Amino acid sequence: MTINVGEWEIDTALTQISHWQKQGLNIIVSDNIDALQLQQAAFVDRLSTLLAAHPDVPRGSLQLE
Repeated sequence: MTINVGEWEIDTALTQISHWQKQGLNIIVSDNIDALQLQQAAFVDRLSTLLAAHPDVPRGSLQLE
């Protein structure tokens, strides 16, 4: 369940950044990633998929902690 919530959290952050960008706001969002999520073999692939779904989000706008 932690992993599903973590992916939802990343997707929500990317969606919010996208909304802010459309309003002309350049805001950096930091997202705390759970250790269990980071240890998943597919973490990088899932993150890449989420980022690809939000191509208008500038690099560096989402920071992972």
